[in-house]
Amino acid sequence: MKHSITIIIIFPLLLTSPLFRQFMITTNSSQSDTLQVKSPHIVKQTKFWYILGSPKTNQLGNFVKHLLILLSILLLFTFPLYGQSKPLGVVLPPTVMGNVSDSRKQILLNTLDEEVSKYFDVSPPPQIESGDLPVVSDVFQLQILEEDGDTQLTLRWMSGNERKVETKLCGGCKTIELNGNLKELVGKLFGGKKVEQVRVVGKRGKRVLFFRKGNSGFGWYEDGDEKKDEKYVGEIENGEPNGQGTEISPDGRKYVGEFKGDQKNGQGTYTQPDGYKYVGEWKDGQRNGQGTETYSDGEKYVGEWKDGQRNGQGTYTWSVGSKYVGEWKNGKKHGQGTFTHSDGEVFIGEFKDGYKNGQGTYTRPNGTKGIGKFRNDRPWNITEYYKNGNINGKFVNGEWIKN
Repeated sequence: MKHSITIIIIFPLLLTSPLFRQFMITTNSSQSDTLQVKSPHIVKQTKFWYILGSPKTNQLGNFVKHLLILLSILLLFTFPLYGQSKPLGVVLPPTVMGNVSDSRKQILLNTLDEEVSKYFDVSPPPQIESGDLPVVSDVFQLQILEEDGDTQLTLRWMSGNERKVETKLCGGCKTIELNGNLKELVGKLFGGKKVEQVRVVGKRGKRVLFFRKGNSGFGWYEDGDEKKDEKYVGEIENGEPNGQGTEISPDGRKYVGEFKGDQKNGQGTYTQPDGYKYVGEWKDGQRNGQGTETYSDGEKYVGEWKDGQRNGQGTYTWSVGSKYVGEWKNGKKHGQGTFTHSDGEVFIGEFKDGYKNGQGTYTRPNGTKGIGKFRNDRPWNITEYYKNGNINGKFVNGEWIKN
């Protein structure tokens, strides 16, 4: 392009220069006899150049010179308008979640192509290998999510290291309305509106993310504040924690382990500044399966978990030496179990809502044994026996009656 501009500028100047005129006059004079004999066509052409280069006033020569100069000036000033090209952009096939019809998907894709073409020279997407994005200046991808009659459009713009996103939710919208929403998203990206930077959407890798509230609600973002946002360092997939990673909260809570689909899933270790620690299985962000929790004072639970609470078989040991082995429900002792007190007394029987409730037997270190019914941890209707088998007394409705 630069060479073209140079030729446009130099060519008319060369034609009108004194040196060129002198050269054409000399050439015309020295070759005129020969040219008149051998080539009338060349003679005619030479006369034209003579007229153009002649210093004498000539109506045709002046007209041609002025015309060329005018054309050169016009080309020089209009060249930038025709020479500029739009940056290259690639629109990737949209990602679809939910029951989105092929016709709606195609219409939205066509709209996206048309809108992006206003700002970029849109070319067909090149072959993509191993999940890598094509090496171009700007890449666009639309995500369409339909759920319970609502449609959410998410438009991502990836340019080098810069990532931008805009989202629009529409309840029960028709395709024509979604088209309008999509045009609005493109306008927001290029209309000077500041949009948030988000994490890379693509193949798996190790990155740093922050969980905070953004324009589109709470989610994981590449930028954040460690003093007030949860921080994640580890493997990600589709912009979310996925794989091995570490999550740290501003208050000092920490999780190291497996993630899947933005949640703690698999084996992991959770700690708190107060000394609390859990090591075990997780599902959907909660303790689920086998796990062990310990407290700063030495108390410890080893057993089964469900939805973040002790559920199933488990053993809890208190710092004073007491111990419970048995069934749990919703974080409380519930079902059959054995409770050993710090003084050596052992209770075997039924528990309900964390207390001894129902049939049970207690045995004291001296051999005394009580058999009967308990209510809210109290002996209620109990017969107590000495070690030799003789009756020591009874509890009747919670009142002790000596034999």
